[in-house]
Amino acid sequence: MKYPYGEKGAVIHCLTDLYGRQSYFVPSIKSKSGSMRPSFLQPMTPLVITVNMKSKEGLERMKEVRLYHQFQTLHSNPTKQISLFFIAELLHSLFKEQTDQTDLWDFIMNKLEALDKEEADPHFALFMLVHLCTFAGYGLFDHASHLKLSQSIEARSLVLPMGEKTIGGEEALLLDQLMKADAEDLKEIRSHSRSRRNLMDQLLAFLRSNNDSMPKLKSLEVLRECMI
Repeated sequence: MKYPYGEKGAVIHCLTDLYGRQSYFVPSIKSKSGSMRPSFLQPMTPLVITVNMKSKEGLERMKEVRLYHQFQTLHSNPTKQISLFFIAELLHSLFKEQTDQTDLWDFIMNKLEALDKEEADPHFALFMLVHLCTFAGYGLFDHASHLKLSQSIEARSLVLPMGEKTIGGEEALLLDQLMKADAEDLKEIRSHSRSRRNLMDQLLAFLRSNNDSMPKLKSLEVLRECMI
């Protein structure tokens, strides 16, 4: 995420593999001689960066930057773009620690590369939300291993960890499918838009109930319109 800083510079927030959440000052976004290009600042663009680590106070300056991977469709497909905005906002809200996040970084890159090769899927953002909940420490997978599903779809329910929130009916079935699927399998999942929206709302409400500082996601309303 980017915030203006001065006439030409900006402060960008990044999720790094080795140091987790970091903020850097980029002094010359519009400069022709600088290595930072405006296109590099699109949400979820993977970069390789070199940073001056001289000062212990204030923002570190980004010295050099280059693309880690060139996506072919993610930033040109409107439906994929709104999913990227949503994921970027979610990461910004959930992951604030300045610690090693290599597993999370690799997971995200793997799934974005898969989306880049596939058609836009209405389940992708929801799939990422489910899995990022686990990376953030909410333990959906651990809890689901103890879930006993009845024969009736209407009777299915999942009690979320760290609370007494319950997901039932079609939403529980969809959640179970998303937890077991990989990004390449999403096109095989069949669900109603109502179920996708309800599950999204329930999971975000659960996160907010356990994270008082989590803001309202600006991309959510547009994303809901795309999940049809």
